[in-house]
Amino acid sequence: MSVLYADPVEDARARRRLRRSARVVIALLDVLVLAVGLAGTSDLRRLRTPEGTAGAFAEAALGGDCERFRDLLSAAARAELVAARPAGDGPDGVVAACTASASAATRLVATRLAQQAPDGRSATVVVVLRPADGGGRGGTRDVALLLLLQAGRWRVAPGQAAALDGP
Repeated sequence: MSVLYADPVEDARARRRLRRSARVVIALLDVLVLAVGLAGTSDLRRLRTPEGTAGAFAEAALGGDCERFRDLLSAAARAELVAARPAGDGPDGVVAACTASASAATRLVATRLAQQAPDGRSATVVVVLRPADGGGRGGTRDVALLLLLQAGRWRVAPGQAAALDGP
């Protein structure tokens, strides 16, 4: 048995403090893990809606996150970009489309559902963009994106990858 202090009473207090601090650290780590899990769950739940998918697509396109951009495209949209790829763009045209949309000068403001098909398999979502320099209400730009429900996930339809480009 090791001795922390010469006084047995102080030694017992020090041992209790050490045990208590270990429990506090473990409790804090448990809370942190729970918070990260909840945040991840809400992000995945957001992708189950057309508005959430359109927002994630706009964030990926404007931020230059090509992996996320590729993941949110429908198979037909990816095939369309592969067919139209410029020379030297690598294995597919997704990188060119992603980097063409990437713009630090534009930021996502909001998304809203414009219309959903009666069968629930397609939806049009309006993405509201604003220049990063502020640009008042007149400085916003609305972009309509068509999304398709494929295998239980919303994906951006063909012809929509370049919708975020331009003024």
